[in-house]
Amino acid sequence: MLLLITTACSAPAQQVGALPQFSQYPAIEIYSAPAVAVTLNGEPNIFRTRLKNAAKQSVNFAGEYVLTTWGCGASCIYGAVVNLKTGEVVFLPASFHVGLLESEPLRFHSNSRLLVMRGALSEGGEHAAHYYEYTGGKFMHLKTVPIGGRSDEQ
Repeated sequence: MLLLITTACSAPAQQVGALPQFSQYPAIEIYSAPAVAVTLNGEPNIFRTRLKNAAKQSVNFAGEYVLTTWGCGASCIYGAVVNLKTGEVVFLPASFHVGLLESEPLRFHSNSRLLVMRGALSEGGEHAAHYYEYTGGKFMHLKTVPIGGRSDEQ
């Protein structure tokens, strides 16, 4: 009976505590050919120079992308991913505000589609680790974990 109660009580805690890992979202391949020119398709021209400069860098996210960021105010970060294969641009799902002690507000790998944004989304959200999977056209929200909890395990 005690074993049954212990098992029943620990199962939800294990599910709640499971964090997405970079290895769970592998990139299919790492693109190494020359980059294609950036296509802005109605995107704000204000970011044109930043995005073109990003396209000159090597892949740093999800196998064929360069993830680039810029400031949008005091402790605010915004950015986009540039597809080096097609030139397409997709903006991050939100701007986010980082805490003063946040040393690594964005976590991502060249060989993974997982993006972790650590901060408060869009001026007023909860200061947390926000996990997203990049699907090649948009960021799919996976999970949000308040900072100070298990979000530091990444």
